[in-house]
Amino acid sequence: MMGQLPMKDAYEGGFENPVFDSQNTFRAIMKAMAEPGLIVFCKKMTMPPNPLLPLTAAAFLTLCDEDVSFYLANESINEAAKNWIKFQTGARLASSLSEAGFIFVDSGRSLLNLEVLAHGTDECPDRSATLIVQTNGFQTGDEFILEGPGIKTRRSLFIEGLPEGFLKAWTKNVQRFPCGVDILFVSSDGFAGLPRSTRIVKKQNIKRNANVCCG
Repeated sequence: MMGQLPMKDAYEGGFENPVFDSQNTFRAIMKAMAEPGLIVFCKKMTMPPNPLLPLTAAAFLTLCDEDVSFYLANESINEAAKNWIKFQTGARLASSLSEAGFIFVDSGRSLLNLEVLAHGTDECPDRSATLIVQTNGFQTGDEFILEGPGIKTRRSLFIEGLPEGFLKAWTKNVQRFPCGVDILFVSSDGFAGLPRSTRIVKKQNIKRNANVCCG
């Protein structure tokens, strides 16, 4: 199994089999976004520089190209991570949050003010931001009860460390539909999607003992 090295040159650590690996990652991400709250496991296929997780790097490699821009929101992000994403994807580094199509957030605790991000327009709702948020896992933390498209009745999603006020901010984001931002949560072994069409109907702090669902 691939490990993660503290520093890698920009030309190293990408997909070994770009076509096959990007297809597998794309299917996993699409399933996560189509079935919000479902944990979709995916094998590690990259060796990026810290603080990027292998699956975070895989998401960037799959979703970004020279036609999109990205932003690394955390001050702790080093030049190696920025250069790695730019070289591996061809995407350009946005000068501000409001211009970025994809935004990396190292921890749920650092989740940004959704108001300042690109929400798209009624004519082009696809011109909105996607947040790629790293999390320690999907086993413990706040339990969010989800409803909406792709969910038969309700589904639980456990996320650690989201900031106070996130539920209120997300409710406002949902009200913008079809505009609004989407969130892709990433752990060391899986993805979970929270698209703009998904409502959070309840939140409580509880430790999860059962195994997560997998796609």
